[in-house]
Amino acid sequence: MDFEPVRAKQEGRWRRGETLPGMPAALYDLFPAELTATELGDVPAGWGVCAFGDIVSESLDKEKPFESPDTVFNHFSVPAYNANKMPTQDKGSTIKSVKFIVKPDTFLLSRLNPQIPRVWLVDVAADERAVCSTEFMVLSAKAPFRRNYIYFLGQTESFHTQVQSLVTGTIHQRSRAHEILRIQTLLPDASVLKAFDELVADFMSRSLSCKRESVALAAMRDTLLPRLLSGEVPVG
Repeated sequence: MDFEPVRAKQEGRWRRGETLPGMPAALYDLFPAELTATELGDVPAGWGVCAFGDIVSESLDKEKPFESPDTVFNHFSVPAYNANKMPTQDKGSTIKSVKFIVKPDTFLLSRLNPQIPRVWLVDVAADERAVCSTEFMVLSAKAPFRRNYIYFLGQTESFHTQVQSLVTGTIHQRSRAHEILRIQTLLPDASVLKAFDELVADFMSRSLSCKRESVALAAMRDTLLPRLLSGEVPVG
């Protein structure tokens, strides 16, 4: 973490109203002109350090999909993440084990084999049934933090390295959820958090919208293709 806006101010490379590469002047102005020492190294003055569990809430609500055999679930699994980061659409009758319930505005963090980082920004509507493997933690952001910030935090090298350091087991390595929640992370200034969310919110919303459209198109393809091949649907 080099905190270039702070260092630019310290070294006299930035003045109010100026724009430096990669960041507009209004965002530079949100950072202080000095660093302070913490257990995570030097951070901008006024920032702090907290446990990951101080900025997220973990949901442990469970579902037995097999008890609703005809219901179609958005099924967030490790294989689905590895394939294309898209949930599968599965009937409850095909899901044989207990799963965590995935609610709107949450994200998933995998505990399994954390040398492969799996952080999933899920797209679940209020009227949809969604479940995930218990290899995931179902997390939501605590105010003033927002989901987008936590999602990107979970993908940083420093956070990923700390998750890896917590693994147990040999063949199927896992990190324990309660230990992940104790990982130390930065506590930025509230104005920086707000500016970050305003900067990325539209992009992330469009990204989720494109993924939802992709799921709908894939479902249409899977429905129509067999009918086309069988001649049930005429071509031309």
